[in-house]
Amino acid sequence: MSLLNAHRPHLKNAKQQIGFYFREGNGKWAGKAKKCTAFERHMTDYMLFVFINKAAWKMMLEEQRAALVDHELCHFTQEEWEEPDPKD
Repeated sequence: MSLLNAHRPHLKNAKQQIGFYFREGNGKWAGKAKKCTAFERHMTDYMLFVFINKAAWKMMLEEQRAALVDHELCHFTQEEWEEPDPKD
């Protein structure tokens, strides 16, 4: 997770709260970032998901893979991974 430390320091404490998943099949996208719903948080213990298109990933160079993951992480702010206040 050196990307978090180097480029996304606001997410470095969120490492255990980000789920990474490969998606099978050819899609129009290489990666997607998503904030988890309350149900997804309950079922997975993740606050955020990053989905990677497996076919696209296989075609990428290592630098391209790092750029893709970094790009998807840039969609998240610190407020998105912090646990909501139970009073809200």
